[in-house]
Amino acid sequence: MADVDQLFGEIRRSIKGCPEPTMQDALVRAARAFCKDTWLLRRAMSLTCDPLQEDPRTYPLAPPPNEEVLAIKHGQIGEPAPGAAVRPLRFVYPTLMNPNLGPRQPFGLAFVPYRAVTLYPAPDQAYPVTLELVTQPMVDTAQLPDELAAEWDRALGYGALMWLYGMSGTQWYSPEGVMACKALFDQEVVQGRIRAAMDFTPNQQQWIQRGFAWRR
Repeated sequence: MADVDQLFGEIRRSIKGCPEPTMQDALVRAARAFCKDTWLLRRAMSLTCDPLQEDPRTYPLAPPPNEEVLAIKHGQIGEPAPGAAVRPLRFVYPTLMNPNLGPRQPFGLAFVPYRAVTLYPAPDQAYPVTLELVTQPMVDTAQLPDELAAEWDRALGYGALMWLYGMSGTQWYSPEGVMACKALFDQEVVQGRIRAAMDFTPNQQQWIQRGFAWRR
């Protein structure tokens, strides 16, 4: 994690005299907007089904510290035995699922915004499940994920300046600045969306076909 104040230079080059708490707020707002628009920040999470718990279908999501869940991108489920087959979970609508379907290996999942995942049908064994979570920094955080601070610092700077220039009553209020920075921020968002859709490896760019690999 990187401290937000490491990015204050992205603002100070354009705005003089901005209080540090205001700069921090602006940068966190920009980071949250960037993550919402790109789905670039993703985290893997593992859980094990517990058919004996009160609600064996629903499990809390556990994002990293200082982050919160926006969505679930992918999910997969395996057999209890080590090295057994792994299968993808498909997204389902809870209201369309048969409530009379008995316990078995789940084949579907539903996102319970923004704290839990529900599996369908209820599991009958301790199946291992892996989820790919889409996350964003929390509102009151003083730290940002390293991948945002190191690689997308320019995007966060544009997003923060866009918000700051729009603060009426301040000495740096500038509608023209808002429009200019918005155009630059939107360009960075487009690049972020491209990055989120691509699997970058050395000397190769390969389109992601699936969130996880699995064996039959």
